[in-house]
Amino acid sequence: MPRDEEFRERLRAAVDRAASRKDVYGEGVSEGGLSKILSGEVENPRIFTVKSIADKLGVTVGELLGESGFELTAVDREELERIAQWIAKKIGREGSKSAPSDTTSSQPQQPSDDHGYEPLREEIGKERKP
Repeated sequence: MPRDEEFRERLRAAVDRAASRKDVYGEGVSEGGLSKILSGEVENPRIFTVKSIADKLGVTVGELLGESGFELTAVDREELERIAQWIAKKIGREGSKSAPSDTTSSQPQQPSDDHGYEPLREEIGKERKP
């Protein structure tokens, strides 16, 4: 488990955001135990203790440990927004259809390994071009 000052700083910040330190106490966490972790007297708290504290504070163990979360780039966010807008437009215009389909063809559809998303990809691609 963590042995660094950064962990204690992240923990201290999470505790400070809590309405009351008493919100943290309970199963696996005592007032004295929390104080010892925050002061550095306990350098290596058990994972059960860290998990219990995280749960009570409404944060993840990863947040307390300083693990970086999944982050989207600006380009990824723009792409997701464009797709969300396209989906919203399709739902509004076509009811509950989940993906556009070519119903004008008299040929039976051949199964593919793309799970039927190719028409969706093609239509999104058409709308994307200037």
